[in-house]
Amino acid sequence: MFARLRSFANGFFRRNRFERAMSDELRFHVEAFADDLVQSGMSREEAVRRARLELGGLDTVKDDCRQARGLRLLDELQQDLRFAVRAMAKAPLVSIAAIVSLGFGIGVNTALFGVVDTVFLRTLPVHNPGELYYLAHHAGPETASNYPLFERYRSLDAFSGVTAYRVGTFRVVTPETVEPVTGQFVSGNYHAVIGIPLALGRGFSSEPDRDPSRSLIAVISDAYWTRRFRRSPSALGSTLNVNGRLFEIVGVTPPGFYGLDSDSRVEITVPLSVIALEQPEFFDDHGTWMTLPLVARLQAGTTPARALAAADAVFQQYMSEPEQQWVRGMPRST
Repeated sequence: MFARLRSFANGFFRRNRFERAMSDELRFHVEAFADDLVQSGMSREEAVRRARLELGGLDTVKDDCRQARGLRLLDELQQDLRFAVRAMAKAPLVSIAAIVSLGFGIGVNTALFGVVDTVFLRTLPVHNPGELYYLAHHAGPETASNYPLFERYRSLDAFSGVTAYRVGTFRVVTPETVEPVTGQFVSGNYHAVIGIPLALGRGFSSEPDRDPSRSLIAVISDAYWTRRFRRSPSALGSTLNVNGRLFEIVGVTPPGFYGLDSDSRVEITVPLSVIALEQPEFFDDHGTWMTLPLVARLQAGTTPARALAAADAVFQQYMSEPEQQWVRGMPRST
């Protein structure tokens, strides 16, 4: 424990030194591997390309290192704070009312039910954004969750649908290069729940999460379609090499839609079930919490208060079960 605390402190208080050391270490590994390939008769340029390919996207590796040090949570918190300041500046009266409501809610230990970035969502081509809510357990909201909890929420009649997503960096291999691309894993009903009209092809409306064998399909953004395929309809049915797996492109999202995180521009979307190909325990793991925002669409005729009560009851029941007893001081749901 002390070793982990010391490692975190060094990364936090000496962040610039940590970033430089991490870059130097990765550069050393790439160059050392490239040197070995050159000695085997490969050209220097091809050797460097092959070394980067074997190592994976450098940004992805760096992100994993930050997460191992516990720094990724702080980076995400900084991003959330920057977005909150921008959102408050755009709608100060709404922000003041929300802050006052939060204050009263926290003061009496009452769970809160927050709308998903309505200021941001107003600019997105989605159906009735005011019906979308985060299912979280901090007023922040805190988006750490796991798949078993997600399945509990999906069973609630208070919502017409609940979906999940996880943003990350994908390593995309093309005949010309290897590039890091912002992507996301989503549950099989993502596009249907969010209400995204596809510009081309289809999205994820009823893909089975628990059948990874059917998960190697992808939806790309309009911007990626333009950049990579020059808006050719033949993009549908084409394949993408993402993180070492081939995905068939089945749809293109409309212009202006880059996911639900204002600080990310998602260009490739693949099913959440892909995670289970590497982590078979993913669907039934109660003990591992990850950044997995859960978004619900309110059922017609259901009030937010009723939906909150139902969601909070599910969360409290879930956290009281033996598998969750290792969690201490977990706040109420929002």
